[in-house]
Amino acid sequence: MADYLEPFHQFFALDPRLKFHVTFLFPPHHSSDSGQQEREQFTRTRFASLREVHRNWAHLRAWDLVVCADHCLGPARGRSPSLYIGHGAKSKSSPDESTEFAYGTDALDQHHRPIYQKMFEDTSAYAQAVLDDNPVFRDVITVVGHPDLDRLSTAVSQRETHRSTMGFSPQDTVVFILSTWGTHSLLHTMGDGLIAQARRLQTNYRFILSAHPHEYRPSPPDTRAWGPYLDSLSDQGFTIRHPQEDWLPFLVSADCVISDYCGLIEYACQLEKPLIFTPVPEEYIWKK
Repeated sequence: MADYLEPFHQFFALDPRLKFHVTFLFPPHHSSDSGQQEREQFTRTRFASLREVHRNWAHLRAWDLVVCADHCLGPARGRSPSLYIGHGAKSKSSPDESTEFAYGTDALDQHHRPIYQKMFEDTSAYAQAVLDDNPVFRDVITVVGHPDLDRLSTAVSQRETHRSTMGFSPQDTVVFILSTWGTHSLLHTMGDGLIAQARRLQTNYRFILSAHPHEYRPSPPDTRAWGPYLDSLSDQGFTIRHPQEDWLPFLVSADCVISDYCGLIEYACQLEKPLIFTPVPEEYIWKK
């Protein structure tokens, strides 16, 4: 979640009235692969110098404000004012719920009241759709826009520079294959077949391959981790976008995007890129 929390911190970092601390789902020296990756991702951000507070202490003390990119308040719920800034794609739903993911049961207490004092949304239209579905969030949702949308216009003006840096010529047609993680993601449902087709088309197209950071974690024996495999394709004419690299230059450089329900497709829509979607189970789509 560091990639989503970083812009929030950058926006307020110079305000002398504010002092920032950070806590992790996993405490220091935790042996889990997820904990190690979480910290590695954090160290690559521009707010890696923040003072860390052990999660046990973070949950016990009261704060002036707790900022979350996911539903991770845990024992701190109700102890301090909290703000949800969100992450990933909109219009997703959990299989056992009919509401949009961010506004499901994880955002409500046992009395079905919001657990956050404020929840940020990008647009008024989307906020209204959520409120039509569940009015209980009326005094909680605040429309603030999104910093990445501001970055898009700058990146578009530098498109040819980005393409040249990646080795693409003005004549190349660049296809960005962009996958999220999990059983129903692009790579897990049709990755081998799609990459095989891409190999056959390399004389006419250039391909960028990108996997979710979770796909770089060590996986159980019966689960395939796609990240290391994509890395091995870099010497076969494919351009690989690694999780620690900013996604924006790759997306701006592409002429077409093939994806699933990855959050970055929203920005592809903003850029008016031609999009090809892989099938997603109906229960994962918020139908509003």
